[in-house]
Amino acid sequence: MKKWIILLILLIPTIVNAEFIGVMGSINPETMIDLKDDFIGGSLESGEIGKLGWSFTGTNAVASHVASPTGNNPGIKGLATEAVINSPAILMLANGVTDTTFLPTSLFDVTYIVNVGSIAGIKVRVGVSNDWTNYTNSVRGAWFVFNTGATDEGSSVTKWATVTRNASTTTFNNTTIANVSAGSTVYKLRIVRTSATAIDFYIDGVLMFTHSTNLPSAAVLPGIYVESLAAVTPKSINIDYFRLKLSVSR
Repeated sequence: MKKWIILLILLIPTIVNAEFIGVMGSINPETMIDLKDDFIGGSLESGEIGKLGWSFTGTNAVASHVASPTGNNPGIKGLATEAVINSPAILMLANGVTDTTFLPTSLFDVTYIVNVGSIAGIKVRVGVSNDWTNYTNSVRGAWFVFNTGATDEGSSVTKWATVTRNASTTTFNNTTIANVSAGSTVYKLRIVRTSATAIDFYIDGVLMFTHSTNLPSAAVLPGIYVESLAAVTPKSINIDYFRLKLSVSR
């Protein structure tokens, strides 16, 4: 009996180290960043939203806690504009709309789970960009766009469209999924840089397009942009989940 106790004591450091190596082996912090946010924690103050401390801006823009539409996906934050035409509200993973944080030339994988509050007179952009002030200010990035009040790149955007942009030149594709719906319809939007020459766009796990032109070549930051294109009611978007995996070298 004493021999078994002694053997167990000797094995404890090995067991602990094995668990430590197993956990660290899945994501090596020296080669991979893995950021996740379920938006359960945090306040509604800019710089304190969610676990990662998102900031938001926009004249009279409002952040809010949003109840789960199904009861099994807690932690949803809302972002709304004021009821003024062309008023924006921006949520970004930085202190400001141009505070770029990573190079998109590295392999990256970014996912947002969102739903929109209205599909009338609204413009939404979700992804990574160098400047979240508005569409025209952005010189580079990769994002999904949805715009029911006007056109983008000469196309009506009643469905999610995919965009890569570099040096103010754009590659644009309208997806084939059904028109964007308001309310409880949730969209999982994912953008993956798979190589130096390709960025994939997925909606709800389905590959929509692979872009090979106008891929962003300088620093960007994650963000969400919503704009009211009518002067009647505020326009809003809700975010339930965010994840960014990024290849790094330390």
